[in-house]
Amino acid sequence: MTHNHLSPTERYQIQAWLEQNLNKCQIARRLGRHRSTIYRELARCAGAYNAERAQRHRLGCALRCAANASRYAAAVWAQVRKALVKTYWSPQQIAGRAQLKALPAPACGGLGAMPSMQAIYAWAARIWPERHERPLRRARPPRPGGNGPSSVFGWARSVQPIAQRPAHVRQRLELGHWEVDTMIGVRGAYKARLLVCVERLSRYTRLVLLDNGLPETAAAALRSCLLGDARWPVLSITTDRGSEFARLHTVIQPQRLYVCDARRPNQRGTNENTIGLVRQFIPKGEPLSLQTPASIARIEHLLNTRPRACLGFKTSDEVLFEQRSQCRNSN
Repeated sequence: MTHNHLSPTERYQIQAWLEQNLNKCQIARRLGRHRSTIYRELARCAGAYNAERAQRHRLGCALRCAANASRYAAAVWAQVRKALVKTYWSPQQIAGRAQLKALPAPACGGLGAMPSMQAIYAWAARIWPERHERPLRRARPPRPGGNGPSSVFGWARSVQPIAQRPAHVRQRLELGHWEVDTMIGVRGAYKARLLVCVERLSRYTRLVLLDNGLPETAAAALRSCLLGDARWPVLSITTDRGSEFARLHTVIQPQRLYVCDARRPNQRGTNENTIGLVRQFIPKGEPLSLQTPASIARIEHLLNTRPRACLGFKTSDEVLFEQRSQCRNSN
């Protein structure tokens, strides 16, 4: 069965017949098309139907179609490869960022039409036939290991439960509310850990390498990297019930500290998702002792300059800067 798109002439006929108040079934019979074709065509064009705008939309879809991937210049795919391999962007981030900035290519430069997310995935499958070789997240099978469920420690009873966190914090309406957790490489009480701090509104991330999982170490690192930096506000912190956070009340007021329920990591979904992003660079089972402050700073920079779909393909850096500018202007 062949499929033929509407021609420009047919689209102008549809517009003329709509102006004559013909219904969709009458237009379909006159064109010799199924009525579903007319319904779909009108549904794609919000408001009053315009044949010229509908034709431009169709041509744009044809350019973005994955089947037309071979039409893109080699220089465009070189930029896509660089974004995938060097900056670790996903196909969705590459295409979405280009659309946000209205650029013809992921790193600008006028290299021709920008491939769609589907076209980039199809291209990657052709370039790297083996799935595990593709520079895409979740392409490799997960390694054994990981964190077990958190235990209930006495210190958590002395701070506020997450159920008391205000609604404007849950709804991400205000800058300055953070989620904090530690990520381990190899299990062990005194092994190196990574402190992962995420601001809920902007998804801005701070990463600090810890020598061990002692409560004093985590409290000191949080005070120096987060509380002691005037570049961002810290209105509240939400953690799990891990023993490494047992001394946080010594560096931040208990009324600004919230703790999740036992065995409920979904209550810190932003933080858990960020740890998953960090695992792209530090897989499970890889010792954190192999990392240096410089390598951790590089990962932090890559995360904060990566376009995020949840931010409309803006970066965390951009959202944080915009929110702080709005706060200064309002004050």
